[in-house]
Amino acid sequence: MPTYERWVDALTRSAGTEFDRFYKRERGIGKGHFSRVYVASDRNTGDKFAVKVIKKDKNDLEKSKKFIRREVKVLSVTDHPNLVKAVDFFSAAGKPHIVLEYVSGGSLRDFIRARKRLSEENARPVLRGILSAIAYMHDLNIVHRDIKPENILMERPDLPKITDFGLATFCNEDKNIHSVVGTPSYVAPEIIRNVPYGPPADVWSCGIVLYFMLSGERPFTGDTRDDIKRAVLAGDLRFPSQLFGACTPEIKHLINSMLAFDQRNRISAREALSHPWLSR
Repeated sequence: MPTYERWVDALTRSAGTEFDRFYKRERGIGKGHFSRVYVASDRNTGDKFAVKVIKKDKNDLEKSKKFIRREVKVLSVTDHPNLVKAVDFFSAAGKPHIVLEYVSGGSLRDFIRARKRLSEENARPVLRGILSAIAYMHDLNIVHRDIKPENILMERPDLPKITDFGLATFCNEDKNIHSVVGTPSYVAPEIIRNVPYGPPADVWSCGIVLYFMLSGERPFTGDTRDDIKRAVLAGDLRFPSQLFGACTPEIKHLINSMLAFDQRNRISAREALSHPWLSR
């Protein structure tokens, strides 16, 4: 794995090795505000990879650069079975190309939608993998800040891999985070309230993901982004019987622990991994 310094140096080069000499681009599989993702194959081996092409936003160049550097820094210092790994890096046509391992199973969102919702038995290994990766990131003082089913890829039904580190940032006890980022349905109340936050914000998002896995619904909803934020701040967490009637008290306790409104009372990712429901 290249060091962070080498990756950042590659970002600043005006020209790089020709991407097309080594990889054949096949089809698009996703896009975001700052990037597009394609499937590509190695011209020598035929192996498939995901290639993230970073778009430089001319209207907000500094924000675009910050996004790129965040992604590169996290990819350069992490190595975990439940995190998507970086394989190579190119600067082509003035755009950074990050070559990532290809996860063929699609997103967790698609995985859930195809089944409507998951049983506790099927949700358990997925949550365990997600929390294992998040606990690992938190040990490195990294906060992902955008955990949601769309950013979790499924290698197998029991092997999730977290991706998309463009909003990830580093923090420690002496440096909390203040910026308001994330997807409203999954963002923690402290972020909405614009108060200092840290790793507990990721645990909140994981709790929303768990709720979504079991029910196919999100606990806090609304017609607009502001409506959703108001619902999150109201903190009215319910378990409708038609969705959770067959769920055990243990899983409801874990969800409540992960969705504690006050981040100081919220269970950590490492503590959640030791919860009785996950220890089975």
